[in-house]
Amino acid sequence: MRHWDAIFSVAAFAVGGAMTGCDSSNGGAKPATSPAPTSTTSASPPPSDAGDANEVEASKPPATDSDAPIGPADCAALANEVCSALDRCASYLLQADYGNIASCSEQYRAACTEALRDERRLDVVQCRSAIAANGCEGFRGASFPVACLRPLGSTEAGAPCGRHADCATGYCARKGECGTCVSRAASGHPCESSEACQLGLVCHAASCTLPLESGAPCAGQVCGLHGWCVQGVCAALGRDGATCDAERPCDSPAGYACVAGVCQALSFVDLGAVCGVTSNQPRCSGGNACVAEQALGERKCVAQPGLGAPCPDGRCRPPYTCADGICGVLDVSFCK
Repeated sequence: MRHWDAIFSVAAFAVGGAMTGCDSSNGGAKPATSPAPTSTTSASPPPSDAGDANEVEASKPPATDSDAPIGPADCAALANEVCSALDRCASYLLQADYGNIASCSEQYRAACTEALRDERRLDVVQCRSAIAANGCEGFRGASFPVACLRPLGSTEAGAPCGRHADCATGYCARKGECGTCVSRAASGHPCESSEACQLGLVCHAASCTLPLESGAPCAGQVCGLHGWCVQGVCAALGRDGATCDAERPCDSPAGYACVAGVCQALSFVDLGAVCGVTSNQPRCSGGNACVAEQALGERKCVAQPGLGAPCPDGRCRPPYTCADGICGVLDVSFCK
């Protein structure tokens, strides 16, 4: 079974064995690919040199969603789709990272617009495929699918890279700081992480695998985001009032934790409030961090720096990352 510890790192959330998850409450769409381009021809080409130019122009493939550059208005449209899907798939992350859908949409619009600077293009097709990926797998490990923030790179497969955003394939197989652009692996192909697999697949037992739906036999296989393999069958993770232990975990992606053997919904507090990191303590909402105050010996919710702000301690509010001491959308690539 896959664990969800990484997905709660933003809120410093760890509840031991109960914080695991794998699922399949949603059927979802299988990994999608962009439609193959088709050629068109001119019905009655004009004579002479002008005809040659028109024939060349007519032979170009039609533009797709992935080809068309998008701007702030498109980022705003995607924001509602992305944040509504986050609420449906991982409501805990929505609350912890953004507080509500409105705040989530505001942060996504800003991050999306920043990602499109310097006339870079966002792959809208891949973003929407990630949102609709089987069993909400696009939201496993991050509050926004990387495809919804990462512009298309220009580096072709086989070339050096330092980050996924360098690659036209969308995946940089790194060994240390640098790596090589490669295509994402299909189902059944070997992998080292789920990022190496096509959208909607997870890396399980070193192989890209489609997570199973609730009720499916699961011996030696992985269930979807809100599921768990129980006696050889994918079953729903526990929610409010369900009995829980290491063998019967709670639905942590939906915001439930195991407290004294019973699944309970986690509570959230705002900026400045007392918070904690154990299963029965309130979490910080809205992307705030639960930080210990040495003088008082308690933790309180403190604001994290946003886009463009310095990040001396290496932390930024979601969805930004700290690169060269500044919060931004993408990390810095030093590999050529």
